[in-house]
Amino acid sequence: MIKAGYGRRALRDRGVPALFALMAMEMGILTMPSTAAAFLYVANTGANTVTVFDTATSPPSLVATVPVGTNPAGVSLSPDGKRVYVANTTSNNVSVIDTTTSPPSVIATIPVGTSPSVLAVTPDGNRVYVVNQFSNNVSIITTTTAPPSVIATIPVGAFPNGVAAGAAGNRVYVANSVSGTISVVDNALTPPAVASTIGVGDLQPFGVAVTPDGKNLYVTLNGENTVLVIDTTKTPPPPGPKIGVGAFPTTVAISPDGTRAFVANSGSSTVSVIDTTTAPPSALFMIPVGPRPNGISITADAKRAYVADSTSNTISVIDIPVPAFVTGPGPVGVALAEPAVCVLFLTFNPTLSVVLGHTANTDNYNFQASFTVGSAAPSINPLTQPVTIQVGNSNLIIPPGSFKHNDAGYTFTGVINGVSLKVQITPNGTLRYTFSTTATGANLAGIKNPVPVGLTIGGNCGKASVTAKITP
Repeated sequence: MIKAGYGRRALRDRGVPALFALMAMEMGILTMPSTAAAFLYVANTGANTVTVFDTATSPPSLVATVPVGTNPAGVSLSPDGKRVYVANTTSNNVSVIDTTTSPPSVIATIPVGTSPSVLAVTPDGNRVYVVNQFSNNVSIITTTTAPPSVIATIPVGAFPNGVAAGAAGNRVYVANSVSGTISVVDNALTPPAVASTIGVGDLQPFGVAVTPDGKNLYVTLNGENTVLVIDTTKTPPPPGPKIGVGAFPTTVAISPDGTRAFVANSGSSTVSVIDTTTAPPSALFMIPVGPRPNGISITADAKRAYVADSTSNTISVIDIPVPAFVTGPGPVGVALAEPAVCVLFLTFNPTLSVVLGHTANTDNYNFQASFTVGSAAPSINPLTQPVTIQVGNSNLIIPPGSFKHNDAGYTFTGVINGVSLKVQITPNGTLRYTFSTTATGANLAGIKNPVPVGLTIGGNCGKASVTAKITP
């Protein structure tokens, strides 16, 4: 057990990897079925890079390598999926990666405290909380400025290691290993500040995660190989139940549906799976993974987890078991009907301008976008594939065989559901395209920003919300 006075040296002596290979899923998966493409971002502390993998292939295929700062560790994704934030522990800064470019690229580098290790983005995407291990503080970055900048640095406990933002975004939790506390930061204050401190004893809290409903906090305790559950709805929080896990638990992650907690046990090279729906929560099973696991990321459908094995240069892929459910007596035959799905564009950058008419069905719009198709995605061929255009509540489907091919690409001019359309789809390099459509006679009643837009071509699609120029 590490005593508070042992500090950082004791943590090193015990062999704790201070540099995590944490990862995050591309957020587009949250809006698509599990069979749609998702992208995995992995921080490689030994190479000073972030590698990007397309998880639609088996095994996932490398699509990009992005140079970042020195000894990258924590990785966190913005809610809209357009930015990845990377904590660089030795260069003491945060790299901001633009995921909408092809390939993704660093667009900003933000100085923070000493040895930034992990970070968390608030649910609204407006702030990034960066834990600085050797400074014993947290840097708070606003993403609403260009470039993003640090708006506050607040002291927390000794040797902070974990951070998690609550579902409502008003509370951010920081696990302080040496002081044996959880700092509760009030994100609604200006500037944010520590509102309270939760003591957990001399048990080295390391990782921390919040359930999707914001009610319970899961904290890994290195000192006794357990996970502590804290009820955040009560003040002060009462001593919660503890669940036994593997040796030296570090990171904890909770599935998006809130039913499972996954714990990386660095000392036993396993992942513990906890059922969060029981009272108290209970350990279900333990899964062997690669050596010294740390980072964990779970898909939106909670069917798969990716685990960073820090000393074998590998990612372990876990297919999450689903419990049996009750049906009628004597089930024998079974058949599954799944909805049609599409593979998300690797990048999708739309713009929209709208001119509203004064009577029904007299609205006009111009919708443009550039997009990139993943290497493992279905091919693009508007000549034989349906094309669906979404602007707000308007969905127009152009049937297969409607487009014509010319030197500029693919064009369509015609009327769909009473709306006159001029559409151009132009190849613009390998797997890159531009799209433009002008529509007259549409019905966009009630449209307001942000406007949901989408483009589907055969088995590929892009979806986003844009701030449109709307002329009444």
